[in-house]
Amino acid sequence: MTLSNAEKQTNSNNDTMTQIELMQFLKVSNTGFWRLDRAGQLPPSFRVGSRRRWNRETVRKWMADQERQSSKQ
Repeated sequence: MTLSNAEKQTNSNNDTMTQIELMQFLKVSNTGFWRLDRAGQLPPSFRVGSRRRWNRETVRKWMADQERQSSKQ
């Protein structure tokens, strides 16, 4: 999945992340992304039409929670 130039420009100026941006942030492949998704291990998302989006601040908080949980183990 790739973003068009219009999608890149639109998403660079707002507080949402696309699937590709989330994958890049998490440093996971497409396969890894879908494995995490099926396991319920991704941050909460919302839909804009048929496309999923993630709030950047929610993703940052989710990541901080993941780091805290892993450091407790």
